[in-house]
Amino acid sequence: MKKENFVLCPAKAKKNFIGGFSLIETLIVMAMLALLGTVLVSLVASGGKQFQHLQKNYQSENEARIALSYITVKIRQNDVVLTGDIRGVQIIGTELQIYRPVSDDGYWRIYYNSTSGELREKLFAHNGDLLPISDSLISEGLSGIALDYDLASQILSVAISYQSDIGERTLSEQVHLRSELE
Repeated sequence: MKKENFVLCPAKAKKNFIGGFSLIETLIVMAMLALLGTVLVSLVASGGKQFQHLQKNYQSENEARIALSYITVKIRQNDVVLTGDIRGVQIIGTELQIYRPVSDDGYWRIYYNSTSGELREKLFAHNGDLLPISDSLISEGLSGIALDYDLASQILSVAISYQSDIGERTLSEQVHLRSELE
C-alpha cells in the first residue's frame, strides 16, 4: 500500500482554488447597485415631474394664444359698418359682441366667464331670441381678458392673462379698426 502525503501548504492550496467572490464582496456590490438604482429611480421620477410641470405651463400659454388669436381674427373679419349705427364689432359692458353679416342676420357674442376661466362663443339669431343657436368653447384656464379701445387712433387692444409658474402672464395684441366702436 502506498502512502499518500497530504501537504498543508497554503501556496499549493491556492493553485487548486477556482476563482469566485466571497460573501462580503457580493454584499458590497449589491449595496452599491441598490444605491445606484435608487439614484436612477429618483432621477427618472424628478424628470417626469419636470415634464408635467413644463407641459402644464405650455398648455396654459397655448390656451391664451388660441384665445387671443381667435378674438383678433374674428374682429378683423367682422370690422365693418353694417347699416346705420350697427357696427360689426361692439363692446357692450365687458362683453365683446361681433355681428356677423350673413343671410340669417345672426351675431356672435364672445363671452369670458371669470369664474371658470372659459372663453365661449355664442351665436344668436338677430330676432331677439335670448337662447343661443350654438355655444362653443374657445379656450379655458384663462385668468382674465381686457379690451381697451382708443377712440383717437381707433386701436382696440386685446389682452389675455393666464397663470404660469412665475405668476400671472399677459399676452396682448392691438387691432387697428376700420370702423369706430361706440
